[in-house]
This record gives sequence, C-alpha cells and structure tokens, in this order.
Amino acid sequence: IWLAKNEGYEIKNILVGHVSPLTCCKFSSDGKRAISSASDKTVKVWDIEILPLQDSEPQHNGDVLNCAISNDGNRIVTGGKDQALRYFDIQTGKLLKLIDGAHSNDVTCVAFSY
Repeated sequence: IWLAKNEGYEIKNILVGHVSPLTCCKFSSDGKRAISSASDKTVKVWDIEILPLQDSEPQHNGDVLNCAISNDGNRIVTGGKDQALRYFDIQTGKLLKLIDGAHSNDVTCVAFSY
C-alpha cells in the first residue's frame, strides 16, 4: 500500500497472505479496509492498520476473479471461474447468499449499485 505524496510515495504496508497471484484489490469508501481476491480461491479482508483482519478458507471452487465492497463497508460480493456469485458479511466472513451457476462463463466483474 502506497501513501501518495506531492513528491512521490511512501510505502505504508505490504500485504502478504495469498498464495497465488491477485486478481483484484479494492478499498472501502473510508479507506480503512481493503479486500483482495486471488487465484488461490480466497478473498481476504484487510484492516489497513492491523493486517490481516481475518483469515479465509477457499470461498470459490475456482479462481476468484473479482470482488467489491459495499459503500457502508459491511458486505462483499465476489465472482469467479466457478460461474458463481457469493455475498458475504465482512465482519463475520459468513456467506449470506450463493448464486450458483449465475453465468455460463467466468464471472469477471462484480459491483454494488449505490
């Protein structure tokens, strides 16, 4: 994580945790959390000051290709190569909704509507 400055940048933190290449990383609207998805089938939630916020087990049956965090910072939606959408509570990591077979191909983009 880089902290942008007028004269360049400063490395604030290095996030280490996935065992495969990252596919997506997004920040919460308040800048206090980040979520990342990777080819290791996991999504991780990061508190920017205290890393990581929680460990994760594989959430998909294939690479997680994209993730999004809700504007209030309470929910995550993910999509992946398993053609499924998953909706999680960010505090507990609990799966709230699974839409299996949502698409006939990889889910490459997810977003929240505000």
